[in-house]
Amino acid sequence: SPFSTLKCLVLYGNAVPWNHMLSVLQFLPGLCNLNIGHNNLSHLPCEPDHHFPSLLELNLIHNNITSFCDVTDLGPTFPNLQTLVLSDNPLQAFGEDEKAVSEFGNITKLHLNNISVTSWDEVSKLRWFPKLTDVRMGQLTSLGEMKEEERRRMVCALLPDITLFNGSTVPDRDMAER
Repeated sequence: SPFSTLKCLVLYGNAVPWNHMLSVLQFLPGLCNLNIGHNNLSHLPCEPDHHFPSLLELNLIHNNITSFCDVTDLGPTFPNLQTLVLSDNPLQAFGEDEKAVSEFGNITKLHLNNISVTSWDEVSKLRWFPKLTDVRMGQLTSLGEMKEEERRRMVCALLPDITLFNGSTVPDRDMAER
């Protein structure tokens, strides 16, 4: 394929349907980074026979994803995915049990800025990602008024394995307070 060496594909705001995107990916075997923000995507079903092991980063910023259940099919489809960006989505829930994220065993980075989660119980479900060490969660006004330092302490307490929060190293002091 003439596109076999393509590593990054950015398709912001072009309204490509998800099933068409999966068709395109079959011609991009070396793709590592896919950015498909601003496309009004909501539910992202995948066929069981679609597997794209080269994809390491998926950016779904500013779509219409309301629940992590809308993206659970992505785990088996992108088995080596390390970074998932869901910022600026009306995301409210991460699922009812660990099964919702069990297929995302290689995720180390989650970007969840400006999502619509309304409870700290939902945030604590991020512990279900076994390799998660880097979380970005700014602008979470849906969790109530809270100073940034208080939010940082709360997230670090709920997610004891993270080493980076909003791009900054989690200091030993925060780790000790867990």
